Amino acid sequence: MSVDTQMGNTGLSRSQKAAQKVFGLLNSRKKWLIHPRFQLKVIFFGVTIAGFGLVLSYLAIHYFFSQCVQTLVSVGMPTSHPVYEFVRAQQGYLNMIYLGVGGLSLLFSSAVGLVLSHRVAGPLYRMKEHLLETAAGRSPRPLKFREKDYFQELAEAYNAELQSRGTARRPGSEPNRIEESSSDQSAA
Repeated sequence: MSVDTQMGNTGLSRSQKAAQKVFGLLNSRKKWLIHPRFQLKVIFFGVTIAGFGLVLSYLAIHYFFSQCVQTLVSVGMPTSHPVYEFVRAQQGYLNMIYLGVGGLSLLFSSAVGLVLSHRVAGPLYRMKEHLLETAAGRSPRPLKFREKDYFQELAEAYNAELQSRGTARRPGSEPNRIEESSSDQSAA
């Protein structure tokens, strides 16, 4: 039995399968907003910049078509001439296309903002959790970020500090608290 049959995907169109994949990603265990306040600000900033550019472009298009109409009037073209209807129809078509492109660009800028903010907030969140574990008395272990995250040099510097102190433990190994306390007592 194929995977498609097991998942109930038989007879689905390509777009339906793509939609299932997207909704599967959205419903996955991945935490999309690691630091919501920061990430939503980044997304808002990107959408604001894209929106501002879209508004300016729309105003430029509107200005262009109004200049076309003014030029037709200035050369003495009667307002009943079919060219006016053509210009209005072209402006309407362009507005519809522009509305679709504008919506897609806002979605794209939101997605880019989410991905970029995730690559910044993720390492900072991981570093914070790592430091809290260490503060709680657990022996520090080397810090590792995801491959595409920013601030890889932060993890490298932290790991170099751990190595220089000789306090880093290998991943998966827990220190034996009894041995540590008995060695502390014998040293005293």
